[in-house]
Amino acid sequence: MNTKLKEVFRDKVVNKAHTINTGVDEFPRYVVEYLIDNYCSEETFHEDMEKVVRRLKENFVHGAESDKIRHYIRENRHHSVIANLEARLVETEDRYWASISAINENFANIPESVVRQYPMLLSGGMWGTIELTYDETEIHNKKIRPFKITSFTPFQVSVINVDEFIQKRREFATEEWIDVLVNSCGLDPARMTRRQRLLFLCRCQASPRWEKSSAWRCPAITAASSISRCRRPRGMTSSESG
Repeated sequence: MNTKLKEVFRDKVVNKAHTINTGVDEFPRYVVEYLIDNYCSEETFHEDMEKVVRRLKENFVHGAESDKIRHYIRENRHHSVIANLEARLVETEDRYWASISAINENFANIPESVVRQYPMLLSGGMWGTIELTYDETEIHNKKIRPFKITSFTPFQVSVINVDEFIQKRREFATEEWIDVLVNSCGLDPARMTRRQRLLFLCRCQASPRWEKSSAWRCPAITAASSISRCRRPRGMTSSESG
C-alpha cells in the first residue's frame, strides 16, 4: 500500500517515522517533513538525513545571530536563509513588502510574482528557503531598503488543487482509501476491524486533531473529500460514537 501511495501521490506523502528524534526540534514538523521527502531516500536515509540537518543548521538564523547574518548578506551580496516569510500590501506606496523576523527585517523587497504565486504569504506567512541579495541602490521614500528577495521555495502547500486529489483518489478502492486515511492518522489499520476504522474516521471528520496527526500535506482536503459520506454504522449507540 505504501508503495502505491508514493507512486500515485509522490511528493505529498512522507514517512512520519523518519521525522521523530531528528535533532532539529526547533523547526515546525512540516519543514522537516518537506526536506526529508525531497532529499532523503529509504536506501540511504541516515546519510541523507545528516545532510538535511547540516543544511538546516547552516541556513537557520538564531535570534542572537540576526545582525551577524545581515552583515554577512551585505558583505557577500547573497545568502540563503530558512525562515518564515510574510508579505503585506502597503496601499500608500502601492507595493508589497516582506517581513523576515529571523533577521529582524520588515522592509525586504519582494517581487509581486512571488506574492501571487504563494498567497499564504499574506495570511500568516510560510516557512521556506529565502534567497536574499543586498542592493543599496534600492531607495523608497528617501530610505534605503537594500534587502531583496530573489526567490522563495516554500515548505508547505500554498494552493490546494482539489481536482488533483479527486482524480488520484480514483486509483484506490474504497477499502484501500480507508486504510490510507487511518494510517495517515498514525494508526495501523491492519489491527482494526472495518467498524473500528469507520468509527475513527467519523471522529476525525468532526475533530480538529486530524490536521495535526495526518501525514498528508493537505489533510483537511483529503479527509473531507473522502469521508464526507461517512455515516454512523447501523446499531452504533451514542456512547460508542462519543
